[in-house]
Amino acid sequence: MKLILRNLEMAILGLGFLGLAWGKNKLHGYATPNGTAKSDVAGQIDYLIDIFGSFRRFMPPQFDLRDRDVLELSPGGSRGNGVLFLALGARSYHAIDIFPLAESENVAFYEKLLERFPEGGKADRERALAIASTPGAREFGYAVGRDFDIPRLAEGRRFDLIVSCAAFEHYDSPATAIAGLTQVARPGCETVHIIDLQTHSRWIREQDPNNIYRYPEAIYRLFRFPGQPNRQRPSDYVGSFKAEGWSDVSFVPSRTVDPALRDASLRGLSARFAGQADMTVLDGALRAGYPERGGDRKKRLVTTRRAVLGGLAGIATLASFGRKQAANGQGTDIPLFRRGIGVSHALGWADVEADGSYGAAPFSAPRFSFDQAQRLAIRAAGFDFVRLAVDAGPYLAFVGAARDQLDERLIGIVGDLLDADLGVIVDLHPSAMNPAYRPAALTAGVDTPNFQAVLALQQRLAARLWQLVQGRAGAPKLAFELMNEPEVPQETWQPMLEASYRAARSGSAQLPLVLGGGSMNSPWALPAIDMRPFAGDARLIYTYHDYSPWQFTHQGVRGSPAYALDEIAYPAPPSADAMIAATRRRMTALGLEGAELALAREAKRTLPGYAGFDRSALERNFQVVSAWRIAQNLPAHAVLMGEFGVHKTPYQATPEGAAARETWLRDMRELAEAQGFAWACWTYVATGGFALAEDEIGPGFDAATRRALGLPPL
Repeated sequence: MKLILRNLEMAILGLGFLGLAWGKNKLHGYATPNGTAKSDVAGQIDYLIDIFGSFRRFMPPQFDLRDRDVLELSPGGSRGNGVLFLALGARSYHAIDIFPLAESENVAFYEKLLERFPEGGKADRERALAIASTPGAREFGYAVGRDFDIPRLAEGRRFDLIVSCAAFEHYDSPATAIAGLTQVARPGCETVHIIDLQTHSRWIREQDPNNIYRYPEAIYRLFRFPGQPNRQRPSDYVGSFKAEGWSDVSFVPSRTVDPALRDASLRGLSARFAGQADMTVLDGALRAGYPERGGDRKKRLVTTRRAVLGGLAGIATLASFGRKQAANGQGTDIPLFRRGIGVSHALGWADVEADGSYGAAPFSAPRFSFDQAQRLAIRAAGFDFVRLAVDAGPYLAFVGAARDQLDERLIGIVGDLLDADLGVIVDLHPSAMNPAYRPAALTAGVDTPNFQAVLALQQRLAARLWQLVQGRAGAPKLAFELMNEPEVPQETWQPMLEASYRAARSGSAQLPLVLGGGSMNSPWALPAIDMRPFAGDARLIYTYHDYSPWQFTHQGVRGSPAYALDEIAYPAPPSADAMIAATRRRMTALGLEGAELALAREAKRTLPGYAGFDRSALERNFQVVSAWRIAQNLPAHAVLMGEFGVHKTPYQATPEGAAARETWLRDMRELAEAQGFAWACWTYVATGGFALAEDEIGPGFDAATRRALGLPPL
């Protein structure tokens, strides 16, 4: 009864606020683009830098602005964002609006803005100010029209990046605006739109953030005026972008309703909004990409290990505000994994013959030994589980007795780990050792022969692992991860993920499963998963990988964009000059040519943007995943950061480099634990530079690694 009375009171008050907003518009028109007074120069600059930071936060990781043409929709009272885009190397900036709110901006304001914005090279910053100071410069365009005809107002331009902030919620017809911006998007264009979904009127915005959703459409429209919030929800925006042919569409929540207000905010809503799973979302970012000709997305740098090693890869996200998981103890039937370590040397990267095929015993070489001393050392160090990488290739290629022997080897290793009081996540981890079973070949489509074979393998292993569980006392900490780092976008991976889930569940209805998103388990892929096919299954863990910033974690890795980078520090200093100088020296010493040289130059160009990267920048991915977890009503321990790690280089043998490595590992671990996520660091024993074991062979761990990972001292 108390909630009913409160919501009735808020509904009545809300009508008053709607009336006030309508009256204000009739008297003064639309003239207040943000709450900061025009005379408050410092406040205006803070506002712009905050907005610009939001754009960059939600752009694809390491999106390079150099030589890009940028369009901003409805910039409000300032084109300052355009100056900042130009300062980072953008070729041009154009703004389109309904009202001429930014036509009289003073050039002196741009000078002060750049004084507060330390990024960008000197030449780019000088060029940005010169362009912004030139009346009518085509590289700094501004067009206004009450019809908001985007193609006409674009004046023949096409764009590589289209952004807006707090604009789309005010459009009477977002679908029309989306159709218009699609016409001026180049193939490969990225788009980011910060959208405020909650009640806009002050005071009631804080007390009842969903107030505007309490009224039927007929009542709400009685107070209609230009710019009135349109009450569209994330799924509406996503649907409109998809209808225009955009791909990898996602809405990433930024803020959700305060838990203290959640119950009240979700009750008493109009029938159109009652029961929608996304009504706890207050604001967030709409992200999408316009396909290249032929349907492929432009490939970009991302933050997972295989993506970085592969050079360039696609970020993909798709709308996924499916229904919340059932509230009857979601996640209570999954093991409580906490601190883990990847083990890749026992069953990963199988040996191949000269022709690329598997020999009779692909895991028989001495390097595959995983003995009791190693298992006990892992447990004694304080880890409670192992993420066991299993190269899928031999398990798909072998048949009959040979296949049975492989299965028994896997089950034996898992049993030995359980006997050592270690939990186990069996990670189906394809490698490129045999070209026929490389990751891309196994995820080419749900109906392909290769993927059908993967489904049979998932069913078989789920059944075998469940048999192992049933043969043991208690409830062993065991789970099955269905696929490591799918390379395809989430919208392509979704049907394969659903098929994998069904296959594993046909092998065992009870075995805990680990599911991950596309784009190589990017953190941004989790919000893109359509959760409806998994609703009500309390035995699921969701995983992502995070190797950001790749400039630091992958410096010196052969085959990666960061191969030529050197002395990349973490936290990054305010200036990138020393890192750029060290990288130039390394590039000269390496004598790179052709594609390797071009890739090295591209990586070096990202260093000015990397300057100042610190723990707060790392935290952004954790915030994205946490907001998604809350929206899906998942317990924190149902999220696993399944991989993170850093490559050792000669720089990290120096005191500065060693301290940087320890700090990064500690920050990643602490950020995961602060969210309540399980984590597994990559990797135990290896020769590629990512090994955590002392001297890469162990069996124990050095003091710095123990400190960084929060493990007890010897």
